[in-house]
Amino acid sequence: MKSFKELREEGMGAPVNAVGGGSIAGTPEAGDDPPVRKKPKMVRRKRFAQCEVFVVSADVYNRCMRPKLRSERFAKHVGTDETGMAIREYAKDNPGKGIMIEDENTGHMTWLRMTRNKCGAQF
Repeated sequence: MKSFKELREEGMGAPVNAVGGGSIAGTPEAGDDPPVRKKPKMVRRKRFAQCEVFVVSADVYNRCMRPKLRSERFAKHVGTDETGMAIREYAKDNPGKGIMIEDENTGHMTWLRMTRNKCGAQF
């Protein structure tokens, strides 16, 4: 059995993930190109009544017309495509702001979430 001093001296050697060996992906020494970040696709948005308006398909619009149940997941309500994920991210980043959705075919708009202000005013 090794003593504490021997274990400590073994650990003082070269780091396990040193870049000099070229074993880490995405580093210039590894011969790979640097990692490329994908630019997120822009989701069509507008502003109306001081809140964001997201343009969604007719299917998502019809799903959002009925009220969301308390036990229902938000992803099931708005979908998991890029528009649904953009709505979800906006809702997480701006908890007090309202969200409206617009049907891409007819142009009808409805509240997905109302504005929450301290004074209780909508606008």
